[in-house]
Amino acid sequence: MSNVFDSSFEKKLVKTALLFATLFFIIGFFLPGKATTGFLAGYSVGFVTVILHLSMSLFTHKSSLSKKFMKRYYYGFFVRLAVVSVLFVLILILTEIDELSFTVSFIISYILNSVIEVIFLNQKLSD
Repeated sequence: MSNVFDSSFEKKLVKTALLFATLFFIIGFFLPGKATTGFLAGYSVGFVTVILHLSMSLFTHKSSLSKKFMKRYYYGFFVRLAVVSVLFVLILILTEIDELSFTVSFIISYILNSVIEVIFLNQKLSD
């Protein structure tokens, strides 16, 4: 069984994602009152979403990037988007967290981590 982190680029990807997560959590602890909970919850939802998708990409080898894989990849993307949307709405409805800090940190987290993911996939496809 081969190691998932065969290339130094994949190691850098994981380190970068963890570095940004650590920075966001440190920033979150300095926010006042209810904003901390909303900020950390929003970032966590975005981070977990992208990490789940990225883990699928880590276990995929370039040789298996066929039309069948790409079809499954895009279906998985839309399923992930639907699940995250439902989770996002449920958290806002069922909890008493600060909606603004939750929404802003979720959007920042999702965009930041998605950019990292796109860079990784581009690098993986170009190697």
